[in-house]
Amino acid sequence: MEYYLRSDIGNKREKNEDYVVYHEKSGIFIIADGMGGHKAGEIASKMAAREFIANIDQKDPARPTCLISAFDAANQAVYTAAMANEDYQGMGTTLTAAMVRGDAVYFIHVGDTRAYKINAEGLKQLTRDHTLVYELYRKGSLTLEEMQHHPKKHLLTKALGTKELCEPDVMQETFVSGDFLLMCSDGLNDLVEDVELKRMVLDIKRPKAIVESAIQLANSRGGKDNISMIIVKFQD
Repeated sequence: MEYYLRSDIGNKREKNEDYVVYHEKSGIFIIADGMGGHKAGEIASKMAAREFIANIDQKDPARPTCLISAFDAANQAVYTAAMANEDYQGMGTTLTAAMVRGDAVYFIHVGDTRAYKINAEGLKQLTRDHTLVYELYRKGSLTLEEMQHHPKKHLLTKALGTKELCEPDVMQETFVSGDFLLMCSDGLNDLVEDVELKRMVLDIKRPKAIVESAIQLANSRGGKDNISMIIVKFQD
């Protein structure tokens, strides 16, 4: 596989609360978008990703079930830090992790960072947003357009580290040669539509060029948030 990842501060924020990383030993990609008070979001996202990876290293990385143990350890670390430090109270983070095992990719996810599968057949969002507006949309109280333009569209219903226990979504998807895995923070998908992401991926095809082009486009449209993106190209 070929991959590229980058996080950009954007045009409006004073600090970058996103964190992206690839841990080669375990084949895990992570994207996290922190939240909280002064510096707390930046600390939460980085702490969660690093604790997640550290816990994976202590277990058998060949077993997808180790993702749940690693997630629980990361959640406990962020929650404990928030409870112990007044400056960190209320901090938390989204987290989407993808573990590649041949043509199988195992995901664990909480929050509104996203993972997509893109190929010639189309674009498929693999994760669901843990937001209030998504729950209203799922129940039929909001249309898709109303959800996309709702003033509280980023109000999370679930995040890592905000409670002692957090139940993530866990899923598996098959990727074959020609498929792309795209992971991003809301700073990207808020400003670049799914159809544009699909076109960009299939037209450009080179991971680094895709990421750089997408981040540049989001910044040209305001760059109101931090912008983070991971692209993985699967090939024989």
